[in-house]
Amino acid sequence: MRATDIPRVIGHRGVRKLAPENSLSGVREAARQGVRWVELDVTLLGDGTPVIHHDDDLARLCGRPQPLRNLSLADLPRIDIGSHYRDSPPEPLPTLAEMLTLLDELDMGLNLEVKDHGEDPRYVIQQIVPVLERFDPERLIVSSFSAEQLRQCHLLVPDLRRGFLTARLPPDWPLLLDRLGIYSIHYRWQALKESTLSLLKASGYPVICWTVNNKKAGERLLAQGVTALITDDPQPFARYL
Repeated sequence: MRATDIPRVIGHRGVRKLAPENSLSGVREAARQGVRWVELDVTLLGDGTPVIHHDDDLARLCGRPQPLRNLSLADLPRIDIGSHYRDSPPEPLPTLAEMLTLLDELDMGLNLEVKDHGEDPRYVIQQIVPVLERFDPERLIVSSFSAEQLRQCHLLVPDLRRGFLTARLPPDWPLLLDRLGIYSIHYRWQALKESTLSLLKASGYPVICWTVNNKKAGERLLAQGVTALITDDPQPFARYL
């Protein structure tokens, strides 16, 4: 399988069950597990630096309720996102640029979810896109729950593959997805009906389900024609790697 092909199994935030989420070590562990693509989150520091992080603060991972908007690139060496995870050594909060360098070294693909923490969507996309220009676009899907972020991405980089994150399709979904230039649909697996999957497949959209940690459910979804599963633990799905 080429790194440009979407694999059937994508590691969630690296491999969240096996290593600190959204971390460099987590992506290395994903590669050791045979995972070829990972899903990671990107958000901004207060100075506009894109970093790989899910939340809008450090409370959950660092025990510090410090908003990211109050931090800058110079603060990153003092942040440890690893020590909360079992016996993990200290782990830096990576910038998007650092993560892309590692993914290049490992020849891995990336589903990058742009977080919506209330910032201006155009500003967010404007900070992220220049960093992504160095990464192979055939190994990249940029996804979001925010239609406006996706619209801005479509305006700024029309050729970049975009994924629409959802737990339910809006009534006008064919028009909306076409207007946003959507490549793939990223669906909450518990909410995906087989009839909806059939509609999406008939419309030509790859369907990626999140976050699938149940082996039987994952195998059923793949048998029904889902393109890929995003999972915290790839081990139960080793036969599909």
